[in-house]
Amino acid sequence: LNEFAALVAFKGPSFSLTSGRGTLVTDGSVESLATSPTRWDLPRTGHFELEAISEMELRWMGKGSMKLEGPAAFDWEGDPFGVSSGVSFRLIQASDIYLEIRRGPMVLGLPGQVELTVASGILQIEKASSGKYSLSSLGGAPLDVAVPTAKGITHVTVRPGRSLWIDPDALNR
Repeated sequence: LNEFAALVAFKGPSFSLTSGRGTLVTDGSVESLATSPTRWDLPRTGHFELEAISEMELRWMGKGSMKLEGPAAFDWEGDPFGVSSGVSFRLIQASDIYLEIRRGPMVLGLPGQVELTVASGILQIEKASSGKYSLSSLGGAPLDVAVPTAKGITHVTVRPGRSLWIDPDALNR
């Protein structure tokens, strides 16, 4: 019954494509989208690809928002807020992301099997030409970053005003 209640209560983010083009892939369907003032609701699971020089915004009502600049790609399954086991929103790639969390926590998967937990705050994730990602906490609660190492998972705290470089290629070796 609790699982059924969670399914009924699920309200995923709405999104808008503010410039450029994107592709939404869900349960056997592929939909090409172009710039539009329309806000769409993301289904419970899927994959999204944002083309280069494109921008999109996702909004989780009352919880947070995310702005992405392409090229970008992400997968999701369910609600990334308050998730107690596993990542339900995984970023595959992105040029630039701004994330504001008002009511967390939100668990976000990053390239290199890194997991980021945001209780509340504002952060920016930028991809450098080297392929590394800069994770910058712009304000709010400290970020918890779980980084895979040869000895297991290492947790790193990123305090407001600080940054952390993540090298997905080095972590995937």
